[in-house]
Amino acid sequence: MTYRLVMTKEARTRLDGLRRADPPAARRVGEAVTALLDQGLCLGLPLVVPVGPALRAGEPREALDYWYQRQLTLLLRVRQAVVDVTISRKKLDRQISELGRQARRLAELGAQSAEAGRKDLAQEADDRRSAVKQQQVLLGASCADVRRREAALAGISRRVQDQVDAFRSRRAGVEAVQRAGHAQQDAHDAITATDAAAGEREALRADADGAVAAARAEAGELAAGAERLEHEVSGPVGVGPPAAELYELRLAALTGRDLRVLFAVEGGAGDGSGPRPQAVVLLAVAADRTQWWEWYEQALPLARERLADRERRGPGPGAEDEVFCADPAFLRGWYPGEDEERRGGAAVLVARNRGQRLAAVRRRRGLTQGQLARRMGVPATRVAEIERAEPGAVEVRALAAYVEAVGGRLEIVADFDTERLVLG
Repeated sequence: MTYRLVMTKEARTRLDGLRRADPPAARRVGEAVTALLDQGLCLGLPLVVPVGPALRAGEPREALDYWYQRQLTLLLRVRQAVVDVTISRKKLDRQISELGRQARRLAELGAQSAEAGRKDLAQEADDRRSAVKQQQVLLGASCADVRRREAALAGISRRVQDQVDAFRSRRAGVEAVQRAGHAQQDAHDAITATDAAAGEREALRADADGAVAAARAEAGELAAGAERLEHEVSGPVGVGPPAAELYELRLAALTGRDLRVLFAVEGGAGDGSGPRPQAVVLLAVAADRTQWWEWYEQALPLARERLADRERRGPGPGAEDEVFCADPAFLRGWYPGEDEERRGGAAVLVARNRGQRLAAVRRRRGLTQGQLARRMGVPATRVAEIERAEPGAVEVRALAAYVEAVGGRLEIVADFDTERLVLG
């Protein structure tokens, strides 16, 4: 395996539960994790999905609900930071006022001592008053810094509040456009069932699709703006961005089961003694949710907290409640099958994932399966078999013909760890 594996307690507990309650789901997850450990992020879509862009591109209403709640949380965090800084500033103000009173009392004591002819006591009072005044100056400088931070945070709070208000207003508009688009689509479906003119049907479908696309585009813009604001504000407020990019294994497109695994990839830079082996960190696992956004509300903050903890600790096996897996045999603990079955299932997932990526390239080139088949000189069913990664359809010759027909070139690379050779 190319990558090491680290599992948080939450991920391991969930996988153990899947093995007992839903062995087919545990099998699929084990195969997907095996594929990930072998090939890493180069697996790509649709199996490996960056979380941030995926959330922005989700169903508009759900995505907007998710990011709106995140902004409300951010606003509360900023307001709490303002309160904390204000409390600190008021405490400094009280300390400075108290020092001022002490300085006045010492000045009066010095004057009284001088009048009484006690120059020694007058000098002592003057020395103490000078020390108090020096403390007052230092605290005044600190208080000025705190006031500047207080003002900056108050400005950030107003900015976030304005963003929340604007987001709320624009969200209502996006949802209205989306509802109108879905209503038009329903009307199109009703008209399709009648003998209405084809032109009328197509015009209605185009309007409906345009409305839904507009809603999705504006939702994506709003979500992207919310994410930018969160990253900009996190530093001044004192909570940094996630320690590492979050990714998901999404198995729905390849297996028909909506299984998702949150993970991150660490390492690779090394510490001067050589490159450090990369590690996949499994953070959370869930299956067949009807409302994924509710799961993200719980899973994403926990995942980011885990990654931040690991970033602070530095490289190593991890905390006591994490499982460091250096031996691939660990998978036997929650994979309900033999190692050979797991590796075979992983190979099938990799092939299906590659087939779907090829199909995506074909669609971006504006080619149908039939058109590509004519270029290859094969039946259209052969193209479909390649994209479905059916046995016998993914041999190198077939893949090379497919890639060349799309307009690319297939390369075969031999990887010897320290050397890579392009064989064809």
